[in-house]
Amino acid sequence: MYNECTFSPAIKNLPASYNVKGGGKGGADFNTRSEAWQESRRNNLEAMALEHELKEVEGCTWEPALPGAQSNANMRESIHASEERENDVVKRLHDVETRRLKERREMEVSTTR
Repeated sequence: MYNECTFSPAIKNLPASYNVKGGGKGGADFNTRSEAWQESRRNNLEAMALEHELKEVEGCTWEPALPGAQSNANMRESIHASEERENDVVKRLHDVETRRLKERREMEVSTTR
């Protein structure tokens, strides 16, 4: 009946460390080996994730490299210059208003005479 079947599987023996019968001298039982394997796998995955993260930030300078961006020192100088210009504008406007008030008083004095 099975004469036409040509397949013959080659089955190899399990290593002695597998301790198939459980509880013998051959090593840890299946559950202990599975837990050890899971722990090892978890450690490997964590190590790979850390390595990936380190590679990801390898070329980072931690400072923005934007085109046309100014350094902090240049930015502070620019802000300081801007404040000085603003102060100059305020001073100029104050001077203009003071001059205008002075001229107005002079005109009032000259018209009352």
